[in-house]
Amino acid sequence: MIARGDLSSFIVPGGWGALSIWNQPIREQMSRQRNATSTAGPIPSLVLTSAELKPAFDSFVRQLRILFGIDTPSNAASGSANTDRSYDVVTAGDAAVADWEVDKLKRSRLQSQWMHAHRTLASFQELLESAPHIPVAENTAANVHSARQHLAAANASLRSATGSGDAALQSVRGAATSADRAFFDPALVGLLYFPDEHLYAVYTPFFVPVLVPVLTALIAIAKKYFAKRRRQREQQRAATAAASAGGSAGATPTAAAAN
Repeated sequence: MIARGDLSSFIVPGGWGALSIWNQPIREQMSRQRNATSTAGPIPSLVLTSAELKPAFDSFVRQLRILFGIDTPSNAASGSANTDRSYDVVTAGDAAVADWEVDKLKRSRLQSQWMHAHRTLASFQELLESAPHIPVAENTAANVHSARQHLAAANASLRSATGSGDAALQSVRGAATSADRAFFDPALVGLLYFPDEHLYAVYTPFFVPVLVPVLTALIAIAKKYFAKRRRQREQQRAATAAASAGGSAGATPTAAAAN
């Protein structure tokens, strides 16, 4: 909140804009104008002079500098108390924003867009690792590849001795845009909110009719297999028992003849 005389201004949180409220004594101003004209009839419209509008436009300039990121609210508040500082007079050789302020703004945007692209790509990777069943479309993969290429181009431009900061800024803007397109792909966002219960509900009617006869056939085959194994074991035990009984009967007459 910046207050200066009859003028109060503030920035809307989130950078959505700014407001300036001018608490001008309207009735007194209009009364002075009516007395000056000394005519009967409707009250004349309010006429504001350049000197009266100057505080409001000074506030607009400070708010624009804050919204563009050139100034901070604390600097603007401290600068508002300096009545010698004026923004309404700009000669042909002057600029409303200094070159070093433009360079500072470019560097700030370069850093913020770079970090935004990196965070978005890292979040996209974490998303795919947490939900490996989500398919990645070709256009989404192309956007990820484009973001990585733009970041590499920005890095090369910054490291090069003949590189341009403007070219790096354009590259990181392209990287941030491509990363956002990949992360907020409509097809991908729809799959994120598709729980496993819905997946089962969709595919169960297709697979259950197929699985029932397959499982029935597998159970029948397993029963036949175990029944065959059981008969084979029983036959082996019967053959072993018959062989043991035959050997015992042959040994008894031999012992009697020896006696």
